[in-house]
Amino acid sequence: KLLTLKSKEEIETCIESEEFEVDMLNYEILTRYREEKRGSHDIKIDFENETISWILSSADVMEKLMHSGETISITKSIEIIKTIIEMDNGARTGWKLRLAVAIALTFNQTVKQRQPTVYGSSHLLEDGPIIDGLERFKNFVEW
Repeated sequence: KLLTLKSKEEIETCIESEEFEVDMLNYEILTRYREEKRGSHDIKIDFENETISWILSSADVMEKLMHSGETISITKSIEIIKTIIEMDNGARTGWKLRLAVAIALTFNQTVKQRQPTVYGSSHLLEDGPIIDGLERFKNFVEW
């Protein structure tokens, strides 16, 4: 779109628009998605899903997702946010949306509880059971 603009004012207006921000964030996300897909054929985003479409069209969601921390898998993060929103439609805005993004960034890879174990006089932490991010979201909401 930028290539079709003629004047400096048109370019500045375009760059400052929310539509441009969404386009740039989509570019970042789709670039990461393409990189992830090269590494694994199991990775897939259902772009026709209504919730996924909403996520990818929301500058607020994408800005939070792309700039709130490092994620191992953008694909898994988007899928987690989608699942949370489908589970709790209130997660489309406010603190629940911020919580959904935090859960997605944290649980896009396996997270295990750390359990103290005593070996003689040494106290060590060992891996415990896997923590379910969706259950963690529900628990935070209930508090």
